[in-house]
Amino acid sequence: QRSNVSKLEQQRLASRGGNFTSAALAGLAHKADFSKVNLKSTTQPAFTANDLQPWSEKMLLRVKGRRHVQTRLVDPCCASLNSGDAYLLITPTQLFAWFGEFANVIEKAKVQEIADYIIHKGDMGSKATSLTIIEETQSTHLKSKPFFTLIGGEGKIEPYGGDKEDEIYEVNSEAAIKSYKLKDEKLVPHSEAWGKLPSMRMLDTKDSYVFDFGGEMYIWQGKEVSFSDRQLAVRLARTLWDQGYDYSDIGFCPFGPISSASINLKGPRPEWGVICENLETALIQEKFEDWSNISREVGDREEVLKESSRGQLAYYPLILFKIIPYTSPPISPQCHNVWRGHGHIYDDDGRGLLVVTSAVDTWYATEKNMIKVEKPLHGVFHRSETYVVRWKYVVSSTGKWLASKSQPGVDLKAAANGRERTSYFLWAGRDSSVNEKGASALMATEIDKDGGAQITVHEGREPPAFVQCFNGGMTVVDGKIGKREGFYRWHTHYINHCQHISSPKMPCEFQSLRSRSSFILFNGRLAKIVVWHGVCSSKSTRELIMEAANKVMKETKAECLGFRSSCKNAELSVCEEGKENADFSEGMGRVRRTKYVSLLDTPDLTPSVPRAWHLLPSGDHFVAHELPPVLEYPSDENDKSEDVEIFPIIQEQLTELSKPALVLVDGAEGVFLWQSVGGEDMKGSGKRQFDISRRLAMETTINYCKEHRPNCTPMLINEKHEPMEFTNSFPVWLESKQKFSFEERRAKKPKPVAEVLGSLSRLTYSLEELRAPSLPEGVDPNHLETYLSTEDFEKLFQITKEEFYAMPPWKQHNLRKEKDLF
Repeated sequence: QRSNVSKLEQQRLASRGGNFTSAALAGLAHKADFSKVNLKSTTQPAFTANDLQPWSEKMLLRVKGRRHVQTRLVDPCCASLNSGDAYLLITPTQLFAWFGEFANVIEKAKVQEIADYIIHKGDMGSKATSLTIIEETQSTHLKSKPFFTLIGGEGKIEPYGGDKEDEIYEVNSEAAIKSYKLKDEKLVPHSEAWGKLPSMRMLDTKDSYVFDFGGEMYIWQGKEVSFSDRQLAVRLARTLWDQGYDYSDIGFCPFGPISSASINLKGPRPEWGVICENLETALIQEKFEDWSNISREVGDREEVLKESSRGQLAYYPLILFKIIPYTSPPISPQCHNVWRGHGHIYDDDGRGLLVVTSAVDTWYATEKNMIKVEKPLHGVFHRSETYVVRWKYVVSSTGKWLASKSQPGVDLKAAANGRERTSYFLWAGRDSSVNEKGASALMATEIDKDGGAQITVHEGREPPAFVQCFNGGMTVVDGKIGKREGFYRWHTHYINHCQHISSPKMPCEFQSLRSRSSFILFNGRLAKIVVWHGVCSSKSTRELIMEAANKVMKETKAECLGFRSSCKNAELSVCEEGKENADFSEGMGRVRRTKYVSLLDTPDLTPSVPRAWHLLPSGDHFVAHELPPVLEYPSDENDKSEDVEIFPIIQEQLTELSKPALVLVDGAEGVFLWQSVGGEDMKGSGKRQFDISRRLAMETTINYCKEHRPNCTPMLINEKHEPMEFTNSFPVWLESKQKFSFEERRAKKPKPVAEVLGSLSRLTYSLEELRAPSLPEGVDPNHLETYLSTEDFEKLFQITKEEFYAMPPWKQHNLRKEKDLF
C-alpha cells in the first residue's frame, strides 16, 4: 500500500479544489527521512547564494577583436587598458565606455550594444540610465576623471599592437575556453565546446554544464536536472574555481593585461572574478556564438514604439529575413522562349528547337513619321533617339531532347523548317524624349502587317535576342542623328556569344577604366583607334574588342563614330595596362593609376561577380529581392562557356528603384550598403518606418559579411557620393553633376556600417542631447520623450510614462511643447 501514498495524497488535495500540477502534488506527498542527513561542519566557510551572483559591485569588460569579437571580464584597473581596445565599466549606478585611440568600429559598436541592453533591461545589477563615452585622446580630463577614479586612478596605458594582436587574441581566447558536462557525478570535459565558443544547440534541458573562462565561470543547468545533481554541479564548480587557473598548455591568459598574457599562465583565480548559476546576463550571452540577441538590438525599441500612441508602426524581425532569388524573365513573343534569339533552345517539354534569323530592319522615329535606317548604319543607335527594330526569324524542330527529359526508345526525325515569325523591338535611348517614345510605339503598329509582338527595350538592358540581330556590331553613340562629336570613348562586354559596344556619355577620364575589361579610344580628328586591354581582361573579351575595332575600320559607319568623311583609312594600335603607348596618352592625358581601381599589383586575383539585393519590408518579413543580372544569358547543356560576365549589374538598376531605397551590393572591391536620396527628407511615420528598415538593412549587411565575406568591412555609402571602389563593380557609372559643399561631402562620405549601426542602436539619450539643435541620427523628432530614461521622464513630466500615454494626443502634444521637447 505504501506505493499508493502519492496517488491517495493527490486525490485528497484535488478534493480540496487545489490547482496544482502533478509534479507539485508528488512533492507534497513525498516523505523524507532526515535522520541520516549529515550537517555541514561550522568550521568550513559558508557557501551562500551570494557566491553565485552573476555580477559584482564593479566590473570592467574588455571588448577586443575584428572577426569574432571577444568580451572578457578583466581587472578593473588602469593596467588592463589598451589603446587598441574598447572597454565598458559597470557599476550599480553608472556606465562608462572607454575607447582606445585605435579601437575599431566593431569593438565600439559592441560596447554600445551591451550598454544599451543593460540600460533597457536593468541587467548586470546596474540601474544606470545613460552611458558616458570617453575617448582616449579626445575626451577632457574632467570628463574622464570619474572613470579613472573608479578603477583606482590614472596610469600607463598599454600601446596598441596592431591588427595582428587582435587576430592572435581572438584565436587564443577561443582556445582557452574550457567546458565541462556533469556525467556520472563528475565534471567531464565537453568536446563540443572545448577550445571553441559554446553553442546554444549543444545545451540539453536534462544536463548541467560548467563554462570556464578564467576570470569567469558559469554553471548552466537544465530545467529537468534533479535537485541533487544541481547541488553537486555547484560544489564541483566551486572546487574547480578554488583550484585556480592553468593555461600552460595554451601559452596565453585571456583575462590579464595583453603585455603579460603569455607570462602569467598559472595562478589563483582573481578576486574580481564571477561565478554564477543559470542567470544568462549580457556577459555570458556574448560568450556563445549563436545566442539570439536580435530583440535587444532592434526589436525592443520597436516594442516601446508600439506601446506608445504614435500611430501605425511596423516591426520586421531580422530572423524572418529571406532572400528572394532572381529568375531570368522569358521572352516569348510566339509561345517559345527565345531569350538568346539564335541557336538551339528547348521548349517546356524538353524538345529541341532551332532559332534562325531571316531578316532585320530598323527605323528611327520622329514626331511625324518613321525613317528607315540604311544598311551602312545598321546597328548604330543614338541615345537621343527611339528606334523600331523588326526581327523576322524561323523556329524549327531539331528532334533533340534535353538529357533530363529524354525518353527511352524515342527516335524523332528533324522536322521541316517552320513558318517565319515576326517581333518588334521598341528601343528607347537614355536621352530620348517622351514624345519620341510614344511615337515609336504608335508607328510600330503602322509598320506591323504580320501581327507581331512588341517588346520594349531600354538602353543598357537589351535582351540577347535583340543584340544578336546585329551580329556583334551594335553600337550606341551620344546625341541625335546627324550630329558628330570629336572624341568617343567605348566599352565592350562579353556575354556568351554576344557582343555589345556602348558609348557612355562621359569625358575620356581614367575614372572610367576597368582592369577587368577592354576599351577602345577613338580619335576622329586624327583618324586613330586605340585598343586598351586591362590586366585582368579575359581572352574572349580581348578577341571581341579587336573584332569590333576591325569592323569600325572596314565599315562605312565610322563617320557616325566621330571620324571625318575624308578619313578613309584609320590607324589602329593596341596597348596593355601598364604599357600605354603615345596614342593612348594623347587621348587620355598623363597616366594616373590612382584615379581608378587598377589591378596591376594583383593580376592573378580571381574575378568575383558582383551581386545586389534590394532590401525592403514586405508584410511581416524583411526581404531581399536580388536585382536581375541584365547581362546574363542562359546556355543549353551543350553550349557552356568558361567565361562569366563580370559586370552583370548597371547603374540604372539602382537609381530607378523607388525612393528611398536600400541596396546590398557584394562587389568586386568589397561589400556596400547603398542608400538612395530621399530618406533624410521624410517626416512623421514615414521617417520612422525608414529608420527601422535602415537599421535592419545594416544588421543584414553585417550578418551577410560574417557568413560570406568574413575578411571584409561593409561600408555605408550615399547616392551621388559613391567611391570608386563601389563604382568599379559596374561597367559604366555616370557621376552626378550636382555641386556639393565641403560639409556636405564630409557628411556623406563612406562610413563602416557597424559604426553607423552603433550610433543608431542607442535606446536612451539625455535631455540635453534631445534638446540640442542637431538631433542624434535615427531619433524620431515627433516623439523625443520615448528616448528618455524612466527616471528622467518622471523628473521632467512629473508623471509616469503609463500616465502620459493614457492622455489624449492633444494633451501629450501640449506637454511636449511646455517642456521644450518638441
